[in-house]
Amino acid sequence: MIVILHCTLESAELSRVGGHVPLLEFDKSFTDSPLEAGVDLFFVISGCVMVVSSAQMFARAGSAREFLTRRLVRVVPLYWFATALFLGTTLLSPALVHDGDTTLRSVILSLLFIPFFHPDGSNKPVYKLGWTLNYEMYFYACFSLVTVLPPRKAVAALTVVFALLVTAGFYFPGGSAAWGVWTDPLLFEFIIGAWIGLAVLENIRVPRTVTILLLVAGTALIFSRSLPWIDRSLTYGLPAAMVVAASALAAPLSTRFGRYSFVGAAVAFGDASYVLYVIHPFVVRAVRLVWVRFGPTGTAAPWLFIIATSAIAAAVALLAHHWLELPFNRWMQSRLSFLTRRPAGVSVPVSP
Repeated sequence: MIVILHCTLESAELSRVGGHVPLLEFDKSFTDSPLEAGVDLFFVISGCVMVVSSAQMFARAGSAREFLTRRLVRVVPLYWFATALFLGTTLLSPALVHDGDTTLRSVILSLLFIPFFHPDGSNKPVYKLGWTLNYEMYFYACFSLVTVLPPRKAVAALTVVFALLVTAGFYFPGGSAAWGVWTDPLLFEFIIGAWIGLAVLENIRVPRTVTILLLVAGTALIFSRSLPWIDRSLTYGLPAAMVVAASALAAPLSTRFGRYSFVGAAVAFGDASYVLYVIHPFVVRAVRLVWVRFGPTGTAAPWLFIIATSAIAAAVALLAHHWLELPFNRWMQSRLSFLTRRPAGVSVPVSP
């Protein structure tokens, strides 16, 4: 959804070259497109996956250190590489980017995932796509602290902490950009996902009819935009939670589905989703530059561009995941194995 959104924004240049009305303008708020709800799905999924993937870490010595180490290895190197690439592009070819803040302070805070205000009042990092990772890393830091508890108590404690933070942000608004992010109601999307993940751990399953209704209703609410714009965590977060809950808690499909290639393809794209998210802006911009010069610019050009560029970005992400990300992550894990090694003789509780 995010890739398609950015492809749609980039297609505006093709529309202008062809003398057509752009599908979506750069200067409009992304809330003009329901495709932005892909971020909210991203946050809910993150909350769910962190609980499920941490099942054997809960209530165990060294769990916080192991969890944070694995998250840092997974997230930081690729994001830092993308930020460096963006900075290099900004310095060498500023015309290729819409705007770029290359001050040392901004770069350091961006690399450390600390929100800050730019002179224009915006609070996104140098590589602006990384605003979502500021939320992610903050959630990871908070989540690591509760891994010392059993799953139920951990999710409940995290819920209470975030509720108190959001309440504090409501009664004491303003201040720093970091305070605004760390008390944002958007954090509840992670919490909802965490409760869904806890339900998965406890083997709770929802009847097929209910999951279909949740999936259809959640998707319809996102794309019909039927909910009023009260707060993003409600307008997009609630239907995103419905979609994720329907997917995660559905009764298992027949095992014969596992023989079909589309299952393997779905898993492959899921594994490469982080790479796709981080690098796709570079791919989309590069394809647009080539397309403007050599590609069609007729009425159908924007639509052809969106389809072709999304496919190219996905292909590049798959290649980068298998040939770059996976080998590098394995190398980093081996170098940091002393931080993720589980203490000898420590039992691993798996019950909630």
